[in-house]
Amino acid sequence: MNTLVPYMNVLQKISTYWGAVTVVMLIIFLFMWLKEPRRLINGIKVLHNC
Repeated sequence: MNTLVPYMNVLQKISTYWGAVTVVMLIIFLFMWLKEPRRLINGIKVLHNC
C-alpha cells in the first residue's frame, strides 16, 4: 500500500493544477467577454452556422 502514496500525491497535485488552470481560463474568458461582447456573440453565431 505504501507504494501508492507517491502516486496519490501526484494525482492531487495534477487535480489542483487543472482546477487552477480552469479557473484562470474562465476568468480570461469572462474578461474578454466583458471587454468585447459583440465579437464573442458574432463568434458564437459563426460557430453555430458551421
